[in-house]
Amino acid sequence: MNSNKPQLWKSYEDAVRAIISQHREFFGLEFIEPTSGKVEGKSGYSWNIEIIGYTSGNRKMVLVEVRRKTTRNIIPEEAGALAYRIEDTGAEKGLKCLNQAFIKKTEKFVLKEEVTIIARDKDGNLIRKVTS
Repeated sequence: MNSNKPQLWKSYEDAVRAIISQHREFFGLEFIEPTSGKVEGKSGYSWNIEIIGYTSGNRKMVLVEVRRKTTRNIIPEEAGALAYRIEDTGAEKGLKCLNQAFIKKTEKFVLKEEVTIIARDKDGNLIRKVTS
């Protein structure tokens, strides 16, 4: 196993964090923590949260659970666990962004200058063609 290769879940989590950071206004957030972190709940348990954001104004915490499901949907037990984390930590809400697509469009133009000189005889036959 190559230790230099990033773990798939980590790169997926980083990608989601980047999307949310770039679209903070869409999600109603002012600030996103740069890394995952622990949040102390009223229960005394310290929750491991993938992405923590804060709303503008009252700076309420918003929790983001990152799940990469390729073969099945999230089961009710997983959704219930997130709901409990939201309640226990006093977070304002969790982000629901299913069925959203975020596309970044970049354009690249390459300008190339090319000159072609064509020499023909009196009958129109090609004698020489030079391209530079």
